[in-house]
Amino acid sequence: MSGSSVSEAAACVVCLLSFIRSLYGKHPVVVTKEGVAIPVGNIWKEKQLSSILFERGELPLEKYITTRFSGGKLDFSLVDDTYGFSLIDNENQNEFIDSFRKFEELDWNAIATDKGLDYKTYNKNKKSKRYFSDDLWKKGIKKFRITQRNRCFGYVDNGIFYVLRFDLDHELSDVG
Repeated sequence: MSGSSVSEAAACVVCLLSFIRSLYGKHPVVVTKEGVAIPVGNIWKEKQLSSILFERGELPLEKYITTRFSGGKLDFSLVDDTYGFSLIDNENQNEFIDSFRKFEELDWNAIATDKGLDYKTYNKNKKSKRYFSDDLWKKGIKKFRITQRNRCFGYVDNGIFYVLRFDLDHELSDVG
């Protein structure tokens, strides 16, 4: 990337793609034109494009989350359509993203003891058994806290938490 690339990106309202860390190893890069500061998206890290597109409103939340957290400890491929991403709105989306980020950053020992996540086994009983199939119960349903009210449910296999559904009103949390 040359010095002129930054001004060209600002003029064209596009992102930069930096291949090496340099003076431009930050996001956004700010260009000043005729006294007006113009922020220019700058991509130099893996998965940064999805973050920039999400910030701009050009990438839906579900696609952002599944891309941002792919290859880590969270897998969203099994999320229930009814009790999944459709429940997340503009008011609570940052809480979900922050909680998923925290989950990814901690190791499994820290996840198990973190008071904020409150990660634990979800117990099967007469009231809770209907929420998951027998096959899923056999895998061992777990839950963790997104907020005081919101929870994420899934199971762990080979160090990956497979997200199955969210609970935004304690319907599940209160019975298991």
